[in-house]
Amino acid sequence: MWEEAGLLPHPTQPASLLQAQTVFDLKAHKKSPVSDPNSSNFVPRAIYESHEVLIDGVSGVLDDWPEKRERKRVWVARNKALDLLRWRQDCRHLLEVAELKAADSHETGTRS
Repeated sequence: MWEEAGLLPHPTQPASLLQAQTVFDLKAHKKSPVSDPNSSNFVPRAIYESHEVLIDGVSGVLDDWPEKRERKRVWVARNKALDLLRWRQDCRHLLEVAELKAADSHETGTRS
């Protein structure tokens, strides 16, 4: 697993915490035969996958990362994140179903 926005998964993270969720973009691919995402013939523009991982609050938060000039990392509470994603119901769903659990030994206080 690679970094995202300068965040690295904890190196000793239990595999059971690697929860993965997948959603399909609600916008159609340009070659999709239909535009209705509820149709069985719908082809999504993209498929999004999220992984719940523990971040080591010391060594897992990098000050520099490859897309730093293109992306800004912001720590927000879950409700605020849901509000920020209200315009992207497909990606918002990934956060809604996230369990956001942390192992006691990995609690860092940097989760949002």
